[in-house]
Amino acid sequence: MTIRGKAHIAGAYEHPDRKIPDKSVAQVHAEVALGALADAGLSLSDVDAYFCAGDAPADHDQHRRGRRC
Repeated sequence: MTIRGKAHIAGAYEHPDRKIPDKSVAQVHAEVALGALADAGLSLSDVDAYFCAGDAPADHDQHRRGRRC
């Protein structure tokens, strides 16, 4: 089974903050996903699945301190 030809990127969003010590990685991912949906003119009900790189970020503490991983 493959998703070839079935997956689409419809919107993009870059979080405006670089240092976000009061939010978890999951919270930042959620905000970015919602921003991308808004960019595409879509809502959560239009989404079948959400995929995220398993290595982003690799070190959650470094991410919270504003360091790139």
